[in-house]
Amino acid sequence: LMEKTEQLSQHLAETEIFKALQPQFHEAIASKCEVRSYKKDQKIVSQGDKGDEFFLILSGTVAVLLEDFALWSEQRILELREGQSFGESALLTDTRRTATVKTLTETTCAILSRSNFEKLMSRVPEVGMAISKYLAQRLAVQCQLTGYRFVSGDELAFNPKIYRAFPSAVLAKWNAVPLALRGRTITVALTRPNDPEAVKALQKEVPGFGLELVACTQEDYRAFRHRHLPEKPLHSNGVGSEEVEIVQVDGSRVQPPLRSVLDAMHKSNEERLIIESDSNSTQVMAHRSGDLQPFLPALVKDESRNLTRQLETVLGDSDSPASRKTLTVRVEDRPCQLSFSVLRSPHRSRYSLERTDVASAVPPLAALFPSTSIANVVRGALNDEGRTVFLYGTKGSGVSTTLYSLLESREEPLRRRNILLFEERPLVPQDDILQFPMHKDLERLLTVAALQRPEIIAFDSLSSEKIDELIHQPDVRATTVATYRGENLLDILARSAEESKGRAPALHRISLLLQQQLVRRICAHCCQAYEPSPEQNQELVNSRLDNPEGRYFRGAGCEECDQTGVLGQVALFEGLHCTRALLESLAGLHTNSNTRLKALQDSLAFSFRGFARLLLSQGMMDPLEALRMFPASPAKIS
Repeated sequence: LMEKTEQLSQHLAETEIFKALQPQFHEAIASKCEVRSYKKDQKIVSQGDKGDEFFLILSGTVAVLLEDFALWSEQRILELREGQSFGESALLTDTRRTATVKTLTETTCAILSRSNFEKLMSRVPEVGMAISKYLAQRLAVQCQLTGYRFVSGDELAFNPKIYRAFPSAVLAKWNAVPLALRGRTITVALTRPNDPEAVKALQKEVPGFGLELVACTQEDYRAFRHRHLPEKPLHSNGVGSEEVEIVQVDGSRVQPPLRSVLDAMHKSNEERLIIESDSNSTQVMAHRSGDLQPFLPALVKDESRNLTRQLETVLGDSDSPASRKTLTVRVEDRPCQLSFSVLRSPHRSRYSLERTDVASAVPPLAALFPSTSIANVVRGALNDEGRTVFLYGTKGSGVSTTLYSLLESREEPLRRRNILLFEERPLVPQDDILQFPMHKDLERLLTVAALQRPEIIAFDSLSSEKIDELIHQPDVRATTVATYRGENLLDILARSAEESKGRAPALHRISLLLQQQLVRRICAHCCQAYEPSPEQNQELVNSRLDNPEGRYFRGAGCEECDQTGVLGQVALFEGLHCTRALLESLAGLHTNSNTRLKALQDSLAFSFRGFARLLLSQGMMDPLEALRMFPASPAKIS
């Protein structure tokens, strides 16, 4: 086995894609590869099939073919020989094969699967950089051959003015993103730019304008939609039609009049209501342009009393002046979370009701990490068997939502729902994750969970004492993911490392420390290109927040954001690889502060500052907000 690895390592050193890497990296890649042989005229991959493997030709020759399934024809566009490769994009994105590859001679290939690539990425990021660089060069060749330029997710910027030139339903139907207007030509990104029906439908909406078509992946398109155009919950009935079925977790149906209120919220896509009740009537209101306006006709007599009774039953604790409660229901078989609260007085009560559609509450991984390289670092850590990932941030920083996203957004769906999540209280019900209450005895919980051989064991959230307990547990096969509410996770790990002299069993299993914070997000409804003043431009350069394209955005202010230019929040992340040098510095084995600082710098996978630079270029963060967070004088590593 060692001899085969050495031979394969020598082959890798001579290939176009990996020849620039150091020899130790060739050995790491070779250890994760499988070697397969193919006969002459044998298909290796087929156009349209889902791909998750990268192929490196060790010997032989293959043809790359574009097939026209309607005409039963194929066109040879490329020949690849020993030392060349294909299928690189399957390691980076969850897309289908864009071409068929068939052998012209007997051929032998080294094959790297996506799961093994992601494990490599968490330990050897240089491998991912080499593939990304080579893929960019290969895409340029492919674009010349197919006639379409490919754009990455980073280039899918939201321009509301251009977007409004097309009906939103048409853009959604054809997976289209209008990008730019130059003279009388509109640049539009499509997941299927060679689809004549899509081109015809778009051209019909903008008579007198030409279309420049570019290509984007399905994953990048979905991430763009989630970032800039979050979907409202789906429904099939219009307001005034038969009420939809609303069912609680125990199977019981929600009864009127609360069901009628929820039904109206669902059909009108209303997210929040205020309900004021006194002895005579109940008024249901919604926020409109900064004011509270009637949402439903006032309820009187029995209807008023029944709605108040239902709300009090849900909230409980009727003697308290203030209460709140969360309830999970299914609306048309879609999970939905309802948050109730009340302020009580002797003569009047004021209730709030907030509805969250679970499907849209948990963002896809590509929406949280809108950079392929960063997303691959996170995916790699999740797929690194037996390792531990920590996600931390202050209370209210959104780490629980990010945890759900990490668990749901793996590239390969788990056939048997083989993820175990332990939490104090389920914030969002999940269909594909088994959720259990947290137990005081973490050792027993982890031991029993490990016996069930899950792929991932997750905890939300752990106290500092429980973190110390976790890293003293013996090895488990599963990947462990844990959240912590606070900013002092490094101090906790440092203390545990020092007390154990760096020998805590699970300390060396930690692969990634992911810190999160929330910042104000530019309103998507009034986002527009913005040119900073020369002074601001210089500040952005001095703060290392500038981008090569000089692309910045601001919210102009609109009714949706109450003229503030910001609406909602977006997450910033910083990632640290847990290297041996970092562990030694945490354990106090290196007392020199410069050594500790260098260990932290060397372990940085991506920084808050770099992540902010990415959000700036994508129209999600205001330049002035970024400058407030990251002034020119660097006070800390970020």
